[in-house]
Amino acid sequence: LTIRVQTNEPARLGEALIRIEGVRDVHLAEGELEIQTTNQEAVFDRVAALAATNEIEIRAMIPADEDLESVFRYLTT
Repeated sequence: LTIRVQTNEPARLGEALIRIEGVRDVHLAEGELEIQTTNQEAVFDRVAALAATNEIEIRAMIPADEDLESVFRYLTT
């Protein structure tokens, strides 16, 4: 599963997230942080907690795998 996070400090948040359980990969793409995870709900909670603790602004957290194109890619890969 992929989550896109729009934040004012993507690199700093990404560094913190890569160490948490359930996160498989973190990278920057088009100014957003993309998080590959095995547990979307837990990562949503951790992103919010890490942002609050580190005073990082979160503008949006968007599940990127919930459109038809993503489902098609998942089923055909």
